[in-house]
Amino acid sequence: MINTLRRFVRGSRDRLKELKRLLTDKTMVNGASYFPEYAARRKSKSKIFFDQLKNVLKYGDVNDFYYLYGFDIMGLRNEKDYVDYAQFRTRREELMHISTNPQVSILRDKFYFSIVAEALGFRTPRTIALISKNSVYHFSSRETILLDEFVKNYNIDSYIKLTDGECANGVFQVQINNGIIIVDGNDMSFDDFKKLIEGGNFLVQERIYQHEKLNKVYPKATNSVRLTSLYDKKTDTVIILPSFLKIGLGNMTVDNWAIGGLIVGLDIETGKLREWAYYKPGYGKKTQTHPDTGVVFKDFEIPYFNETKEMIRNIHMQFKEVHSIGWDITITPEGPCIIEGNDNWEISALQVTNHGMKKEFEQYM
Repeated sequence: MINTLRRFVRGSRDRLKELKRLLTDKTMVNGASYFPEYAARRKSKSKIFFDQLKNVLKYGDVNDFYYLYGFDIMGLRNEKDYVDYAQFRTRREELMHISTNPQVSILRDKFYFSIVAEALGFRTPRTIALISKNSVYHFSSRETILLDEFVKNYNIDSYIKLTDGECANGVFQVQINNGIIIVDGNDMSFDDFKKLIEGGNFLVQERIYQHEKLNKVYPKATNSVRLTSLYDKKTDTVIILPSFLKIGLGNMTVDNWAIGGLIVGLDIETGKLREWAYYKPGYGKKTQTHPDTGVVFKDFEIPYFNETKEMIRNIHMQFKEVHSIGWDITITPEGPCIIEGNDNWEISALQVTNHGMKKEFEQYM
């Protein structure tokens, strides 16, 4: 009874907070459309407001992807086919049993995941070192040294990342050559490098180079495939959900959507990209071609895609306690390489790039 009351109070507070946001943030009812070609069918501000109000009352949140899903256009999309993020997150966490699930802990720590994935025989970037404050554990030599010794004595071409980071937070492309440090393509002094990584535990992994086809899409970042899989206990099988490709642009050295990258849908049967790539709200709208390279997305075929799906089915079978996982995979000249698995994946990107996931949500979750 007490827990039920607490959930009710917390839910009421969340609704009041979201209602305040709806009333004060003009972009909630007057946002720019992702589908200007249907301007004649645009809903009125009052209709958009009541759509969002209904969402707050039903799910407890404003739909931040309302315009991205095209709900502002009459007849374009059926809102009943889409899963609200708050509803999805609650159900996802119930299925994960996060607080008592040791396999979730492995996924959430990039260091532990790299060890387990390699031990299971799956291709993943080779771990070079683990940095904690001013000390570095170097795996090949099996010694712990100071950071300045590491910089002076080892040449690396790598990505370093916070072991518990999310959404490209704390991920840097780092090259060290004879004491010269280059971070995300720019020279950096030792003192600045030390400041950059202070206060966290960083995993240093070899840089994996992508297939030449993906270099043509965008060469400055590793453009990764996001495959989301779920384990079905009834059939003891792993199911692959609709997927997408994450792409960098501008001068980005990472491909993450959360910091301005693009996402484009990926047909899981053919391995070919869909027509439109989308920006996250606040960064842009949509495009049929890459803004830097001019590559046309429609029907662009991802190499080694069948091998990628098979690899993900196999590794998820080793993580049966985790209901669903969003995998980031680099496609190299030799085949797929697993970068990481995410138990706290988001459904919004899948729905934006493919279709509403309500049917799959109700069937499998």
